[in-house]
Amino acid sequence: GTGIMVRNNSATTDGAIISIITGGTGSSKINFGTSSDEDRGNISYNQANDRIGIVTATTEKVGISTSEVVINDPSADINFRVSGDTATSLIFADAGLDRVGINNAAPLNVLHISGGNIEITRAAVTTPSTPTGGGTLFISGGSLQYIGSGGTITQLAVA
Repeated sequence: GTGIMVRNNSATTDGAIISIITGGTGSSKINFGTSSDEDRGNISYNQANDRIGIVTATTEKVGISTSEVVINDPSADINFRVSGDTATSLIFADAGLDRVGINNAAPLNVLHISGGNIEITRAAVTTPSTPTGGGTLFISGGSLQYIGSGGTITQLAVA
């Protein structure tokens, strides 16, 4: 059947359960809004692709499926921020500029890391293959090295 069912799960101590049931492979939604704009935001479940979506201002902000959690799937200019215990922008993704800041709310480059030390750890140390464009930084024998697209390895710093 189709409809809304509220029941008390007496077999456990979980309390009341609200179920929204559709009669097929369609979507179920809980809408939020006003009498003049009743679909301004919603939480939806699409049975066909087993996906939950969270929408505000008519744009999906979060999508959750069996294989991934996606923030800003419609590629809108919607920033994403993770707060730390003391840092308000521990991770900040600026969608309009396509930049990510770590401990930085105004990243100036594709990746902008501010404050503290940066540690890169690698369990196995091998010389990477020659990159086709640009270069690769790597650690070998305790030193920081660079291999460019020409295959030349340059030692940058000794540990």
